[in-house]
Amino acid sequence: MRTFLKRLTIGSVVLAAPIAFGNNAAQLDAEALERALRAEHGGALAFDPSTAVQWALLRNTDVLIAAEDIEIGEQRVEAEKGGWQPEFFANVERSETERKNSLDRPDRPVLIDETSYGEFGIRSLVGTGAEITLSYEASDRFSNASSGDDPDGFDDVIANVRFEIRQPLLRGRGAVGIKGAVQQAKHQLDIAHQQMQRRLLDSSFNVLRTYWQMYRAQRTAALTSGSVANAEALLEDSRRLVLAGRLPQSAIDDAESGLLVRQAELAAASQQVSQSQAEMRRLLDVDPVEYGDWEFEAAAEPDIGPINPPEDFSAYVAQVLDIWPSYQIANKQVAIGYESIKMVQDDRRSSLDLILSYGQNARSFENSLSDAFDESFESEYPEWVAGIEWSTKLGGSRRGRAEEAVARAQVRQSQLEAKAIRGEVGNQLMNRLNQVSTTYQELQSHNDNVMILNQLLQRERTAFERGESSVRAVLGREDALNIARLRAIDAEVRYELAKSSLRLSDGTLLDELGVELEVADEI
Repeated sequence: MRTFLKRLTIGSVVLAAPIAFGNNAAQLDAEALERALRAEHGGALAFDPSTAVQWALLRNTDVLIAAEDIEIGEQRVEAEKGGWQPEFFANVERSETERKNSLDRPDRPVLIDETSYGEFGIRSLVGTGAEITLSYEASDRFSNASSGDDPDGFDDVIANVRFEIRQPLLRGRGAVGIKGAVQQAKHQLDIAHQQMQRRLLDSSFNVLRTYWQMYRAQRTAALTSGSVANAEALLEDSRRLVLAGRLPQSAIDDAESGLLVRQAELAAASQQVSQSQAEMRRLLDVDPVEYGDWEFEAAAEPDIGPINPPEDFSAYVAQVLDIWPSYQIANKQVAIGYESIKMVQDDRRSSLDLILSYGQNARSFENSLSDAFDESFESEYPEWVAGIEWSTKLGGSRRGRAEEAVARAQVRQSQLEAKAIRGEVGNQLMNRLNQVSTTYQELQSHNDNVMILNQLLQRERTAFERGESSVRAVLGREDALNIARLRAIDAEVRYELAKSSLRLSDGTLLDELGVELEVADEI
């Protein structure tokens, strides 16, 4: 069963996705495709690259898993913030002791001591690292061990209201542990967002690559199918011209041979179409057992317009680094390491706490807890405590020294990784820009060559109609044109992929496709 994170209504079907789309029209296309997929058991669907990406991300398991990582990160932040949460505490005790009276007292042979004790209050940690406690405690003690003449004994009720502050002066001052843990959890959440961004980029590029490979396979099949039709027409023309005595009998054999070759090429091209269809179904998570046999058609043509390079390459690289997921992750790892260092350094310090306490107490000998409770809030019997508590580890903190060394080594690792990523991003961007430029130039040359070879083929066909050319010459011209067309189609696809690779490298691929990250609560 699929796990969903965001409710998305498609007809009568409720889906979910951790993705929001900036283009409403494209979103409706993805919804319509999903509705058609669920309504029929097999068929054909056509879509453009942007819709293919959006539809695939709706159904992509890796993206949904990454969205769960974000939810986990958010809950970890909340968990660490729980260290600031006030705590209510309560304690109730009851004890009873009986012992033989050592005095010769027939009226009191057994000494009884009964004590009931209760305490409740609230304690909380504040930003300075101090623990503040406000509590109320009461005890009711009954004893007949008094030397008085009352054999029934007496009740002694004591009540106390106390306010206490325990302020760390060294270790724990400023609540470094809790603040550091919260910051680390926030950095981990940022890393989860960047990992989601990286998965979106990688998944989107994989879909685009498969889409344009499907486009190339379908265009190749269409071109080969047209070539088969031309070969069949050429065979009929050859038979007509042979009967008219304008061509030798061998022209029919040449035409039949050319037709067979093109039919074989069409079979191979059809197999390429089937393979690209299967790969697209895999990316879309379309199970043929569950949904039937679906065929997909690339409905868009490549955009063969030029792309202008950035005027300031250094500024361009800096702009990319500001949003590049791997670089941001490495920087967040550095920040996590520095938080670890601060926490470890705090833990290595000696413990020196200032303890201040002030309270009021009351006492009653009439077995009246309510009287003692009321009187405890009066200022007639105050009590206070002031003190310092100190402790230290002999020989220093061996564990703390080791943990600080580990944290510093991890910071250095992350810094080296960030530096390597900076160089890698710069080199990759320069390579992608060069690839776009050279692929565009190559595409223009192939298109110009197609125009020239098409003119030559038309001239050859005209000569063939007049009986001034041979079947082999026409087939040769057509073969040359088809090869040029295939090269042009291949160049168009490689140019599209080069542009997508550039947008993948500079992090703008999702913006180009109108996809933005948005994680909602689980349903």
